[in-house]
Amino acid sequence: MQQMERPLLYFAYGMNLNSQQMQLKCSNFQKVGISRLPGYRMDFFEYSPVWDGAMATLIPDSQSEVWGVLYRLTDYSWDELDNCEDARLDGTGAYFRYPVEVHSTDGITRLAMLYLKNRLGKATLASSEYMAQVLQGAVEQGLPVSYIEKLQAIATKPAAYPVPRRPAYARGGCSSMGCEACGADCDGSTE
Repeated sequence: MQQMERPLLYFAYGMNLNSQQMQLKCSNFQKVGISRLPGYRMDFFEYSPVWDGAMATLIPDSQSEVWGVLYRLTDYSWDELDNCEDARLDGTGAYFRYPVEVHSTDGITRLAMLYLKNRLGKATLASSEYMAQVLQGAVEQGLPVSYIEKLQAIATKPAAYPVPRRPAYARGGCSSMGCEACGADCDGSTE
């Protein structure tokens, strides 16, 4: 008997809240619903020439929680997203997958994967344009108003040049464009 591909859950908290961004990166994903992740906060690290600012990741913080959306992905969609996020099996990419338990609004706790930055360095500001994409996704997904207000209060800086500075994602994954087109050090990842 042929084994069927098992869909996996992905917890998106940053740029990938935006369904337009997800459509550019993955050929097959399905929204499961909104969820929250207690014990973490969003922060921004490293410089991305794609967005002229720092990129989102989550940092442990027992006094905080992060809201996001759960997507159901196929194995192939995970491969596509890993390519776009520069998540590599050998751990040398900009991001890596990390398992977490999230709590959905229907009261169910689910195991999901998310992306965390591999290198942090000093926390810096994201560009206003980057955060506008995150906020658009948060509103679109119906995250709680109080959480959206927290996102709106995050300090940002305007990009010094038109962003994003790269061609649109190819459905075959960012790797089909090559690293140079996607953002040099692959810091164009969006979480």
